[in-house]
Amino acid sequence: MQANYQYILDRSAQIARDDNAIVLDYGCGAGEIVAAIRARGGQAFGVEIFYAGANSREVAQTRGLLDDAIREIGTDGRIPFDDNSFDFVVCNQVFEHIEDLDPVILEISRVLKPGGRFLCLFPTWGIIREVHCGVPIVHWLPKCTKLRYYWLLLFRTLGFGYHKEQKSRQQWAADFADWLRKYTYYRSRRSTRKILARAFDDYNSMEHDYVAFRLERKGLTSAARIVRLPIVGLLVREASRRYGGLIFVVRNRKSPSS
Repeated sequence: MQANYQYILDRSAQIARDDNAIVLDYGCGAGEIVAAIRARGGQAFGVEIFYAGANSREVAQTRGLLDDAIREIGTDGRIPFDDNSFDFVVCNQVFEHIEDLDPVILEISRVLKPGGRFLCLFPTWGIIREVHCGVPIVHWLPKCTKLRYYWLLLFRTLGFGYHKEQKSRQQWAADFADWLRKYTYYRSRRSTRKILARAFDDYNSMEHDYVAFRLERKGLTSAARIVRLPIVGLLVREASRRYGGLIFVVRNRKSPSS
């Protein structure tokens, strides 16, 4: 399983600290995390918009999760669960696809119990390499210009890029320029923190913890211990934010206005 999923599963168990905790995966895609938690005997649900740029709906349906464990978010953005339904919410690589984050934060807060925790991983505007196509700083360039296309084409010619799928360089660059324009909305760390503050407290940066987790998975336990040291952790956090984005845990307030 992808390292992000493994990290979320591990930290969910640690942070929730309750075998009966009910977990929601916001933007669950095809339901990998939901299926993994349920396979361990946990209670997990997912919600997804199922946008046109992915085949998540079909995969979730094949897994038998659609409409029960995984529910679709309506056009009004409302999460199809009652208030205070979940002990823990996770979100993996979703926020960069949401144009208006404010109502999403309030919805997550609504379905999360008072004092419940929210773990989120996603790239911000400040990352050096765009995480979906693998090309440096293309997301810093204006959306509605040809500049992005030529930038993508240049780096594709130099050997960069993900999901090439036997496409020509020109077609790959054109497709990714269009996909990034339609489906990505990068924002700064500061604006993200400001939006989160409407409903959540106790912001805890977890980037160094994620790096240590990855090192431990590779058997590099001594390196992981060094990464967890306070001063080293500060440097690792900044480097991780530049490479992959933010990873944080926040606590839900009793109400968005409290």
